[in-house]
Amino acid sequence: MMSLSKLAASSLVALIAVSALGLAAQAKQIDVKMGADTGQLVFVPNKIDAAPGDTIKWTLNKAGPHNVVFDGAKSADPTAAKAISQTKLLSKPGDSYTSTIPASAKKGTYSFHCVPHLSAGMIGTLTVK
Repeated sequence: MMSLSKLAASSLVALIAVSALGLAAQAKQIDVKMGADTGQLVFVPNKIDAAPGDTIKWTLNKAGPHNVVFDGAKSADPTAAKAISQTKLLSKPGDSYTSTIPASAKKGTYSFHCVPHLSAGMIGTLTVK
């Protein structure tokens, strides 16, 4: 016969596992082009709504090289901003990387830009909900 403490522990483990599966099932991937089809130096889309656990796939489309750097001073959570930044420059169309919004990311807005094309206005905003 299972003791009450073992039963409680087993129930807690099961609850955590089910919760984790639920969060994973709700996570989504957001695709962002780096450079418009027309060659403009923009992110498409440049306004993104996401939740903790969601993944953003950044794909070099045109007019590289590109990267995506989140500005900690202009973001709701500087630690999360640093964690989702991709400083490596991509140079070939089709190259990509992904950023997963940390589970601990604070709700709010996060500003991002492409370092080589910041002065050209290649900027965007992520809103974590």
